Amino acid sequence: MNRLKVYLKPFLNLKFIFSFGVAWLITNGWAYICLGLGVLLRIGWLQIASSAYIAFLYLPFTIEKIITIPLSIFLQEKLFPKDLKLHHELVLMHIQVKKDYRSVFKKSITRKELKKLME
Repeated sequence: MNRLKVYLKPFLNLKFIFSFGVAWLITNGWAYICLGLGVLLRIGWLQIASSAYIAFLYLPFTIEKIITIPLSIFLQEKLFPKDLKLHHELVLMHIQVKKDYRSVFKKSITRKELKKLME
């Protein structure tokens, strides 16, 4: 439970919600705005371009979903550089990620061990 708390603490504040909103606008919000403007102002090329990008977003292999969270963390650090509590929470989360990665990596089976098991 403490691990989950360390991971979620930097994301449960208003500053992150604001940063996530800006990151969402950068990654895909502009397409929804352009689609609305294209329909409202009857600009055909704008409707086509934005709806094509929106359709692309709903494909399962798009990396936009993966990019939005790190971008929002980056924006949160840049928009609020004097927030020491936030930076402390992000450092603690980074340390926890390293610990968890090491524990998972130690438990994984190497190729040599797998070959021995297969024989």
